[in-house]
Amino acid sequence: MTEATVETRIWRAQRKHLEAFAGLPFVIYPGAAVGTPTARHLRVTTIVAPPDRKYVANGMPHERRGTLQLMDCYPAADFDANVARQLAGELAAHFKDGTHMADGAVCLTVAAYPEVADPYQEDGWWKTPIRVRWETEA
Repeated sequence: MTEATVETRIWRAQRKHLEAFAGLPFVIYPGAAVGTPTARHLRVTTIVAPPDRKYVANGMPHERRGTLQLMDCYPAADFDANVARQLAGELAAHFKDGTHMADGAVCLTVAAYPEVADPYQEDGWWKTPIRVRWETEA
Protein backbone atom coordinates (compact mmCIF):
# COMPACT_ATOMS: atom_id res chain seq x y z
CA MET A 1 0.00 0.00 0.00
CA THR A 2 1.26 3.48 -0.82
CA GLU A 3 1.95 6.10 1.83
CA ALA A 4 -1.06 8.17 2.88
CA THR A 5 -1.47 11.49 1.08
CA VAL A 6 -1.65 14.82 2.89
CA GLU A 7 -5.39 14.90 2.17
CA THR A 8 -5.87 11.47 3.75
CA ARG A 9 -3.83 12.44 6.80
CA ILE A 10 -5.85 15.65 7.25
CA TRP A 11 -9.10 13.67 7.20
CA ARG A 12 -7.79 10.97 9.55
CA ALA A 13 -6.55 13.58 12.05
CA GLN A 14 -10.00 15.24 12.13
CA ARG A 15 -11.85 11.94 12.45
CA LYS A 16 -9.53 10.66 15.20
CA HIS A 17 -10.10 13.81 17.25
CA LEU A 18 -13.87 13.71 16.74
CA GLU A 19 -14.04 10.07 17.81
CA ALA A 20 -12.22 10.94 21.05
CA PHE A 21 -15.26 13.02 22.12
CA ALA A 22 -17.06 11.37 25.05
CA GLY A 23 -20.76 10.85 24.39
CA LEU A 24 -20.44 10.98 20.62
CA PRO A 25 -23.78 10.03 19.00
CA PHE A 26 -24.08 7.88 15.89
CA VAL A 27 -21.95 9.55 13.19
CA ILE A 28 -22.60 9.63 9.46
CA TYR A 29 -19.33 10.25 7.63
CA PRO A 30 -18.94 11.39 4.02
CA GLY A 31 -19.60 8.56 1.61
CA ALA A 32 -21.02 6.25 4.28
CA ALA A 33 -23.82 3.98 3.11
CA VAL A 34 -26.41 4.15 5.89
CA GLY A 35 -30.16 3.82 5.97
CA THR A 36 -32.43 6.61 7.09
CA PRO A 37 -31.57 7.47 10.70
CA THR A 38 -34.38 7.55 13.26
CA ALA A 39 -32.53 8.95 16.30
CA ARG A 40 -30.08 11.73 17.10
CA HIS A 41 -27.00 11.61 14.92
CA LEU A 42 -24.11 13.73 13.73
CA ARG A 43 -23.48 14.35 10.03
CA VAL A 44 -19.90 15.18 9.09
CA THR A 45 -18.76 17.05 5.99
CA THR A 46 -15.62 18.96 5.09
CA ILE A 47 -14.81 21.98 2.99
CA VAL A 48 -11.22 22.45 1.92
CA ALA A 49 -9.84 25.67 0.44
CA PRO A 50 -7.24 25.50 -2.34
CA PRO A 51 -3.69 25.17 -0.94
CA ASP A 52 -1.61 28.36 -0.84
CA ARG A 53 1.98 28.16 -1.99
CA LYS A 54 4.39 29.68 0.57
CA TYR A 55 7.76 28.83 -0.96
CA VAL A 56 9.28 29.40 -4.40
CA ALA A 57 10.85 25.93 -4.59
CA ASN A 58 8.71 23.11 -5.95
CA GLY A 59 7.58 20.29 -3.67
CA MET A 60 7.61 22.39 -0.50
CA PRO A 61 4.74 22.43 2.03
CA HIS A 62 1.69 24.57 1.31
CA GLU A 63 -0.61 26.41 3.68
CA ARG A 64 -3.87 24.47 3.84
CA ARG A 65 -7.14 25.55 5.42
CA GLY A 66 -10.57 24.12 5.69
CA THR A 67 -13.71 23.65 7.72
CA LEU A 68 -14.92 20.52 9.44
CA GLN A 69 -18.70 20.83 9.47
CA LEU A 70 -20.67 18.93 12.08
CA MET A 71 -24.47 18.84 11.91
CA ASP A 72 -26.08 17.66 15.15
CA CYS A 73 -29.48 16.26 14.09
CA TYR A 74 -32.51 15.48 16.29
CA PRO A 75 -35.92 14.11 15.32
CA ALA A 76 -38.42 16.96 15.67
CA ALA A 77 -40.36 15.04 18.36
CA ASP A 78 -37.24 14.69 20.57
CA PHE A 79 -35.91 18.23 20.19
CA ASP A 80 -35.13 20.50 23.15
CA ALA A 81 -33.36 23.71 22.12
CA ASN A 82 -31.52 24.08 25.43
CA VAL A 83 -30.18 20.52 25.31
CA ALA A 84 -29.20 20.91 21.65
CA ARG A 85 -27.28 24.13 22.31
CA GLN A 86 -25.54 22.59 25.33
CA LEU A 87 -24.42 19.51 23.40
CA ALA A 88 -23.33 21.59 20.40
CA GLY A 89 -21.33 23.79 22.77
CA GLU A 90 -19.66 20.73 24.27
CA LEU A 91 -18.68 19.53 20.80
CA ALA A 92 -17.35 23.01 19.99
CA ALA A 93 -15.29 23.02 23.21
CA HIS A 94 -13.74 19.69 22.17
CA PHE A 95 -12.36 21.58 19.14
CA LYS A 96 -11.45 24.82 20.97
CA ASP A 97 -9.01 27.22 19.32
CA GLY A 98 -5.45 25.97 19.39
CA THR A 99 -6.45 22.29 19.48
CA HIS A 100 -3.95 20.10 17.63
CA MET A 101 -5.03 17.09 15.56
CA ALA A 102 -2.31 14.92 14.06
CA ASP A 103 -1.84 11.96 11.78
CA GLY A 104 1.75 11.05 10.99
CA ALA A 105 3.73 14.15 10.03
CA VAL A 106 0.59 16.23 9.39
CA CYS A 107 -0.64 18.34 12.31
CA LEU A 108 -3.74 20.53 12.05
CA THR A 109 -4.48 23.41 14.38
CA VAL A 110 -7.97 24.74 15.07
CA ALA A 111 -7.72 28.34 13.88
CA ALA A 112 -10.51 29.89 15.98
CA TYR A 113 -13.16 28.78 18.43
CA PRO A 114 -15.81 26.82 16.49
CA GLU A 115 -19.01 28.53 15.41
CA VAL A 116 -22.26 27.11 16.76
CA ALA A 117 -25.23 28.37 14.74
CA ASP A 118 -28.87 28.43 15.80
CA PRO A 119 -30.80 25.19 15.31
CA TYR A 120 -33.17 25.11 12.36
CA GLN A 121 -35.85 22.66 11.27
CA GLU A 122 -35.71 20.78 7.98
CA ASP A 123 -37.44 17.61 6.76
CA GLY A 124 -38.67 16.57 10.23
CA TRP A 125 -35.28 17.13 11.89
CA TRP A 126 -33.85 19.89 14.04
CA LYS A 127 -30.28 20.60 12.97
CA THR A 128 -27.58 22.50 14.84
CA PRO A 129 -24.52 23.37 12.72
CA ILE A 130 -21.05 23.45 14.27
CA ARG A 131 -18.19 24.72 12.09
CA VAL A 132 -14.56 24.03 12.99
CA ARG A 133 -11.96 26.01 11.03
CA TRP A 134 -8.53 24.40 10.82
CA GLU A 135 -5.17 25.14 9.24
CA THR A 136 -1.90 23.34 8.59
CA GLU A 137 1.31 23.59 6.62
CA ALA A 138 1.82 20.37 4.71
